[in-house]
Order: sequence, then C-alpha cells, then structure tokens
Amino acid sequence: MQVSEILEHTREELDDKSDLIAGAPDDLWSDELLVRFLSQGEQRLARFAWVLVDDTSPACCEVALSADQATYNLHKSVLRVLSARLSDTDIDLTRTDHYFIRPYVGVPEPELFQPSYQYTEPSSRPRLYSTDNAVRVIRFRPAPNADAAALSALLRVVRLPLKPLSLDQVDCCPEVPEEYHLELVDWAVYRALMLPNVDTQARQTAKDYRDRFEASLREAKRDRWRQEYAPPQFVFGGWAN
Repeated sequence: MQVSEILEHTREELDDKSDLIAGAPDDLWSDELLVRFLSQGEQRLARFAWVLVDDTSPACCEVALSADQATYNLHKSVLRVLSARLSDTDIDLTRTDHYFIRPYVGVPEPELFQPSYQYTEPSSRPRLYSTDNAVRVIRFRPAPNADAAALSALLRVVRLPLKPLSLDQVDCCPEVPEEYHLELVDWAVYRALMLPNVDTQARQTAKDYRDRFEASLREAKRDRWRQEYAPPQFVFGGWAN
C-alpha cells in the first residue's frame, strides 16, 4: 500500500471517533502529524520484530575496507549484522565477540605475556568479525592489509527503514512488508487519540489500538522465527574437540 492509501485509512479510523473529540479532526490531526506517527509505527515494527532483513542496500550492507584499519562504523539503520563476507568470495567470515577477536598469543608465559608486553598483530586478510566492541561498530581480525583493502565487506543485516515516511513521497510504499502496512494504522490511531486535547473516553479507545499493534508485533516476531527455523543437522566425528 502507498503512504497515501495508509494515510486515508488512518483518517477513516479517526473519523469514526470524531464524535468523541472537541474540535474538528483536521485541526487536531494534520496529515504531517499522522504520517509522522505512521513512520514511528514502521520504526517500532522494524526495531522490535526485525522484519527488515537486507543484503543489497549499499548504504548499510557494504563496508569499504582500508589498510590497517580494524574497526568501521555501521550505518545508523543497522540493528544487527547477521553475516559478513569479503566481496571476492561467497564464504562468510566467522562471527565472534570481543573476547575472541582481541589479540592473544598461545599459552601464557609469565615473563612474556603480561599486559605490558608489546604486541601488534600484522595486517592480513580478515577472517573474523565482531559487533560487540561498540554500538554500530564492526571489527575485523586481522586488520586488512593492502590487498584486502581493495575489497569490501558485504553484510547481511537486520535494519530500520532507511528513510522516514514523508508527505513529500506519498506515492511510495513503506519498507516493511505489505502484510504489516495496516498495523501502522493501529499505531498512528493510538498516538493520535492519546494527544492532550483528546478526551478521556477516546484515550480508553486508544489503548485498544495499542494492544492490537502490540499483538501484531508478537505475531511478526513469530513469523520471523519461523523463517529462520532450520532442521537439525548432525555432525559425526571430532567429539574430543
């Protein structure tokens, strides 16, 4: 559905409640305000239900590497990096965390591996990545050398919408899947009916819309879990490791 269609549907829902409001609905709820609420609903749906998974948008799915630089900022829309690979291969890098991606050498020797021991890991082709070093930062190990710096890191991410919904683009569609477009109406109506100049009875009605939106979030989460479900795989051998 286009933004204009979703906005019209939101207006229809609010017009049904107009007898509970002191004042004209158009004065209380401008199109700009309602689109802002619709955009907020889309943000919440993407943030809490992870319905936007992307591996093609360059802004959030491609990181240009630089020689000897291990850490890079992620796009502000990225919620989680699901996988990463270098642009010259289909094989994913290994995901890890700060504990395992930090430099360490062999078995500790008291005279060699104190914190004062000077050690710098040479740059090479990255094999590992982590995203828990800072908010929206990805770290590679080893840091790319000159050859690897000619490549990019290609990411598969869970993200927020890249742009908020706007009256300037009412012919466009929200980024969340179409089956969730009407859920945005529930959030927008809830926010509209909770404004200070709306009476108490309408605010009670608003909670029904909020509850319906929250129920849709839970269902969207379940849809996401079902999409990620994979049958169990059995690996034989190597038990000692």
